[in-house]
Amino acid sequence: MRGLGDKVAVVTGSSRGIGRAIAVRLAKEGCKVVINYSEDLDGAKETQKLCGKDSLIVKADVSKVSDCKKLIDSAVKKFGRIDILVNNAGIFDRKSLDEVNEDDWEKVISINTKSALFCSKYATAYMKSGVIVNISSYGAFRSRPNRTIYSTSKAAIIGLTQALAMELAPRIRVNAVAPGVIKTGIIKHIASSPEELKRRMTKIPLNRLGEPEDVANVVAFLVSDEASYITGSTILVDGGISVSAH
Repeated sequence: MRGLGDKVAVVTGSSRGIGRAIAVRLAKEGCKVVINYSEDLDGAKETQKLCGKDSLIVKADVSKVSDCKKLIDSAVKKFGRIDILVNNAGIFDRKSLDEVNEDDWEKVISINTKSALFCSKYATAYMKSGVIVNISSYGAFRSRPNRTIYSTSKAAIIGLTQALAMELAPRIRVNAVAPGVIKTGIIKHIASSPEELKRRMTKIPLNRLGEPEDVANVVAFLVSDEASYITGSTILVDGGISVSAH
């Protein structure tokens, strides 16, 4: 991708899954990558092994504003600047409206939405120019039962993306990617059995689950010079499930 060589990229929640795939892809494009984790140090080390020596691991719980600042400050201390921020950290919640409580709300919103806002706040203070990509979900467009808080948090990411795109233009571009059903640890929360997973796949027009690399490819495009006229947009990477008639 044009314009990625020697850029500094911070990827939140990059010890596994989609975050790892994004970090690895950006490293392959020549970026210096800041790998963020909250609890999974072994996973972060595996990501770093895949990214190579021009990478940094930072432990930070980005649901906390102080840790968002710590992450960004650590990146700048190591590499001197930030060019790319990928707000990927997130958790999945599956509870009925009767079951959810205030703690559930605070946890999901803090990790999925608040972290993107405050990491963006602190990163843009150091960015003369650059790109932010926020990871939303197809659930922001097409929810399912028992996902009230999760879908709300991911829909908020789209609103945040549009607001930041307007506020930060033309200096910084801001876009979002909305993955569908991707082969990550979240699968166990989406399908309780192989049979249910197979049934879910029949509702995906492309008839397969997404790979983390499918998302990483789109992120790499959005942060490159090849997407220099795109801001405020959300790209669905969901195999067509959000527009399926099922």
